[in-house]
This record gives sequence, C-alpha cells and structure tokens, in this order.
Amino acid sequence: MTQIFYYSLLFAITLSVMGQTTAKAAQSTFVTTQEQSVVVDESFSRSCQQSNAEFRKRVGSFSADVDRRVSAIGYPGGNSLAIVAQRLTAELPGDLARLYAIYRWITTYIEYDVEAYFSGDLRNAVGAANTFHRGMAVCDGYSSLLQEMGAVAGLQIEKVDGYAKGYGYAVGVMTGGANHAWNAVNLDGCWYLLDSTWDAGSIDDSGHFSRKSGKWNYFLVDPPFFITSHFPENPTWQLLQKPVTRDTFLEMASVPPGMIDLGVDRAF
Repeated sequence: MTQIFYYSLLFAITLSVMGQTTAKAAQSTFVTTQEQSVVVDESFSRSCQQSNAEFRKRVGSFSADVDRRVSAIGYPGGNSLAIVAQRLTAELPGDLARLYAIYRWITTYIEYDVEAYFSGDLRNAVGAANTFHRGMAVCDGYSSLLQEMGAVAGLQIEKVDGYAKGYGYAVGVMTGGANHAWNAVNLDGCWYLLDSTWDAGSIDDSGHFSRKSGKWNYFLVDPPFFITSHFPENPTWQLLQKPVTRDTFLEMASVPPGMIDLGVDRAF
C-alpha cells in the first residue's frame, strides 16, 4: 500500500509539473514533407483514447493463442521478416491482435546488442534487415523491425527518434542529438506510443543485457506517462495537446515502470 501511494503521488506531481491532459489524435491526417516525415494533425480528442487497462483487457481475449503461435514460430521462424510477419498475424482478429503478435515476437527473440552499444560501432546493430537476421540490435533496429513487420501486416507504424532517460542517463542532463528510437502506431484512427527495446529488457549494472520477464510497461502507453522518460525530436509525437519543453522534460521525474504493474494508468 505504501509503495502504491508513493507511485501515485509521484505520478500526480509529475503531471502537475507538465500541466497537460492526455490526448490522442481523433482525426489524424498526414502531411508528407520533402524529407518524407509524417506529421500528425493537431486535432485531438479525449474520446479517442483508451487507457492501458482497457488495452490489457482487450489483449487478454487473444493473448494466450497468440503467445502459443509466437512460441511455435520461434526464431528466426522463416527466411525473411515478411514471411515471419505473415505467419505471426495470419487470420488474427484486428490490428491490435496483429500488433501484439509482432511486438511479442520481437521482445521475445531480439536481444539488445550490448557490444555494439558500448563500442559505438552500430553498423550491424541498426535497420530492420540486420536486426531480423542477427537477432540482435540497438534501439534503431528494434523500432525499424517493428515498423517493417507491421507494414507487412497492414499496420501503420512510425519510427520516432528522440531522447530517453535510459541507461547512462544523468538526471537533468541532455546533451547532443537523439539517443533513442521508439514507435507510434495508429489503431482505429488514433495514435499510441510503444517502446519494444525497453520491453525486451535492459542493461544491468554489470553491463549485460537482462531479458525482461512478466508484463510489458511500454506497450501503448498513455502519453503523460511516456513523456516522463521519452522526449521526441518532433514534438508532435508527444501526443499531447500542448507539448512540453525540453526544460520541462528534464525537470520531470521519470515515472517508475512499476506503476503500470500496480494498475495505476492515469491520474485523471
């Protein structure tokens, strides 16, 4: 009970600092620029949102069947990412189920490339093809693979570059360019945020990759939670009515992932 109270208080304080309300794009439109970047319309609506708890309830109706399929397919599961994506998602009931299957497969079988991360030589640790064939990647590889496998399954997924309060982050310090990549997905006309890299596992204190077990914490996360640890280069991908500034992001406490495990999805 004390732990739940602490997390709830921390979340409330963080949201107070933000001064924002949760919102999703209700009538998302897309503008393709010369750089081929996708921009989400600034039309937002509270009626377009679903909480993590609502998503978990929907996923629960098919997760056991999909988990068995993911286990049966295994890794690599085929000679191309397209074949694996098709096998994972064939005849599944809707976009959420297809997204769940691909996300489950990636977080189960793709390992974080710690050696590439610490050496700084990321040539083989980025991109969808490298990630699929090697079974190892850094964040760019995870997010690129999710985007490409999703496209095969008919899902609209974008890769988002930005700054994250992950391994090696010093509180209140953000230097240089983007240091992380994650994804946004369009489900039923609304955009949602997810980070398969962080849900696959993490780098432990000894510098080794530790596979996560149990619930995901970064699958279709409410934006006020996500913004405490993920700051996109394009502020549109904050999915907030009024994006927070870089300084505000650095001032906010990164909300512990365990909050979702405790069933705390939002403070309003």
